[in-house]
Amino acid sequence: MSSQDTLNPALPKAVTDLSQPIGAARRLRAIFIGSLGNLVEWYDFYAYAAFALYFANQFFPHGDPITQQGNVPSVVEG
Repeated sequence: MSSQDTLNPALPKAVTDLSQPIGAARRLRAIFIGSLGNLVEWYDFYAYAAFALYFANQFFPHGDPITQQGNVPSVVEG
């Protein structure tokens, strides 16, 4: 048994054996999943930016558009 196995014997061999290179399919899958998560985050940002003008006008007191825009993040991100 190697020293890594004795540190955490519950981990499978694939996790503890870092001497083997990662396969191309596994690497591409990780890149794809990471890119998909990044896409979702950017979509959320663009949707917020597109609708912030409408949210401000509908939900906050009329008269001061700067205050309206300043209050939108407190509702959307809160």
